[in-house]
Amino acid sequence: RPVQNMAKLLPLVLAAIGYAQAYTAKQSGTEQQHGWDAQTVGFSQQFAPEMLASTTASNHWAVLIAGSAGYGNYRHQADVCHAYQILRRGGIPEEQIIVLMMDDIAHNPENPVPGKVFNKPTEVGVPGVDVYGGCAIDYSGDDVTPYTFTKVLTGDAEALKGVGSGKVLRSTDKDRVFVNFVDHGGVGLIGFPKETMH
Repeated sequence: RPVQNMAKLLPLVLAAIGYAQAYTAKQSGTEQQHGWDAQTVGFSQQFAPEMLASTTASNHWAVLIAGSAGYGNYRHQADVCHAYQILRRGGIPEEQIIVLMMDDIAHNPENPVPGKVFNKPTEVGVPGVDVYGGCAIDYSGDDVTPYTFTKVLTGDAEALKGVGSGKVLRSTDKDRVFVNFVDHGGVGLIGFPKETMH
């Protein structure tokens, strides 16, 4: 169900960020490079199957957010779009995926391929896979704030009337919610494009 207690919300978000970063580092073999210790990576190995397991895709909800802005942070929005595509291919309905990102990359003057975003390089001669096309962004620009994020997570649709798509979590205690917060990260820090949450 949407989280009602903010005292419980922040530790969950921080844990989700740590889990995602640790899991990525483990998969790429860069734990040492990125400073992820064995305990953090062990957390991802122990709980990843349990966190992601489910009987049907309809039981899954996801909140995907890029906490940065600017072309120099290209990878954050690319990762969010990539996650969106994976979830859709996995059968999770569009209405159960909520995306928050600045959306200032695809059509940025610095983008050599206008209107497209790629999350990884390919071999010479092999076309890249555009992860931006079809990615339904619910909240962008000035709407990507701690306030919006909190209202999405707590299912407060009334507070977001007239803001972005207005979409919020409508999960129940029978569902699983995946929160993927992509940013630089930091101990005790949840950063947004123009402010911080914690």
